[in-house]
Amino acid sequence: MAFGFLLAAATAADAMIFTRDHLTVHASGPIEAGDAAQFAALPKFDTLELNSPGGLVGEALKMAAIMDARGSIRTVVKPGSSCASACAMVLFVSGETRIVYMGGRIGVHSCAVKGTAVPECNKDMAANATAHGVPWETIEGFGNDTTPSDMLWFGAEAAECWGFMRWSAGDATNLPGIDRSSRAGLFRRVP
Repeated sequence: MAFGFLLAAATAADAMIFTRDHLTVHASGPIEAGDAAQFAALPKFDTLELNSPGGLVGEALKMAAIMDARGSIRTVVKPGSSCASACAMVLFVSGETRIVYMGGRIGVHSCAVKGTAVPECNKDMAANATAHGVPWETIEGFGNDTTPSDMLWFGAEAAECWGFMRWSAGDATNLPGIDRSSRAGLFRRVP
């Protein structure tokens, strides 16, 4: 009996932590079983700030479905933060608008179960990403071209270039140092 309690406490300690700042939810830590239920219970918010190494793809997909049901959620990765694996390949790409700030990064790699690549999982994540306007090749291609133990990192400029980011129609702001062009998502470095 005591062992089960300790195991549950250890799992909860490793789970994603959600904190609020007005209409922004800060999500940090690994994506673990039960996180989707915690996420669903959060009061209304419009921005999801991510800092996570990733975790359970199924749980992340449940969270993405909750985001879709709520609608109009903006995902961001701030300077000094990282959003990798299921965080980037499911949660980040599920935002209606998505921004990686200069100094932030997202990471993708092949989906795995106990260290073994699972191509079907890459396809599931790519289908979710495509439904949110991210090119199929960006998720499945990079997922299939990396091993489960390798992470391919994208900073703000690379994330913009490869179609991970999506700006709102009314967003007139630029990332520090990036001039966004309205043509095909191109950008140039501002001196």
